[in-house]
Amino acid sequence: MVNVMTYEALYDTLRREKTRNELQKLPDNFFGDVAKYLIEKKSILESQDKKDSVFASKEVEKTKMQIKNSKLILNELIEKREFKIMQLALSASKTNQDYSEMLSECENDLYNNIRDVVTSFRSKINDGLNNSKKIENKMIKLKFLENVPEFIGENMQKYGPFEPGNEAEIPPIVANILLEKKNATFV
Repeated sequence: MVNVMTYEALYDTLRREKTRNELQKLPDNFFGDVAKYLIEKKSILESQDKKDSVFASKEVEKTKMQIKNSKLILNELIEKREFKIMQLALSASKTNQDYSEMLSECENDLYNNIRDVVTSFRSKINDGLNNSKKIENKMIKLKFLENVPEFIGENMQKYGPFEPGNEAEIPPIVANILLEKKNATFV
């Protein structure tokens, strides 16, 4: 793709990232090349500053503007890529697919961290839901103190009739009602 980093190459990379929905593959050592480019531009700026001519002052301004714009382009590129990386990590946490082939080494760390955090979060939520279902399905064993006519529980199952001394496993909501009315006690 890009052998030598230039302002135009940096801008083209941003343009591609902005105009396409999918994360774009960067050349190997892209961020290192950008860092070298900025160091070279600063070095050029320092040498231009030492010259005293009208042409040199115009070149100094042009170089300063290129450095400033290059940093803005780089920041925007990083933000666009971060957003896409977060989307990929969210998707990967659902599908267990690996999307890391499009990422630089440092981006891969971000991707893996986000994916792992989201996967862990989803696992905890699912564990909590599974535990609450187990609690909901748990029956409570009661001993009846009064005559209780046949009734239908919230699970649409028939229970009873019960006489004093009978024992039965009852869904928690119904068991609480029977306990409150003193029709039954825990076994």
